[in-house]
Amino acid sequence: MNSSHDLSDIFQKLWQHCNQEQKTFIQTPLQSMKLIGVPGAGKSTTIVTKILYHYLKKNFICPLDYLLITFSKQAQQDFLQKGKKYAPRFFQSTNIRTLHSLSIYLLQFSPNPIHYTLSSVILHATNFILSLPPHQLYTSPLLSHCQIIFVDMNSWEESACYPQSTFYPLSDGPSIQNHRITMSYFRTCSTCQSRS
Repeated sequence: MNSSHDLSDIFQKLWQHCNQEQKTFIQTPLQSMKLIGVPGAGKSTTIVTKILYHYLKKNFICPLDYLLITFSKQAQQDFLQKGKKYAPRFFQSTNIRTLHSLSIYLLQFSPNPIHYTLSSVILHATNFILSLPPHQLYTSPLLSHCQIIFVDMNSWEESACYPQSTFYPLSDGPSIQNHRITMSYFRTCSTCQSRS
């Protein structure tokens, strides 16, 4: 188990390797943003560093204060591997999940049995979520303490629009120099703003 002192040392080591765009992203409050960079630019490590930063600032108290959703098992394993390397207690498969895993988890709370396949589970979960009163979704153990949801996206999913105001979509996009993260900006999607 990492002590606060250990986490501070780990954070400082990661912080030293961040460029200014990454540092800006890491230090921003927990609200909707988008982080853009080519594959290998350091988006995953930047998110890991941001999570540690907010633990040290006591914005997070336990791992279930955040949820990180990926679109593939490989991306999930990448986050778990990087996170556990620095602070195993805060990076677990419970709160770092694939979209399919989250969908299966949510469907267990459906009052009626839902028969699904791997290719239909996300659609079924979406329909189930839309049928719930807004507050009821957050009564499940996984989401009851969740303050923010990070979403790892690739370039073709970049246009996806999420109704929750607390999302950090991470998407691959054009980079200007040195394969670094070169842009972090607040979401301007009017649909998302109207739903927030």
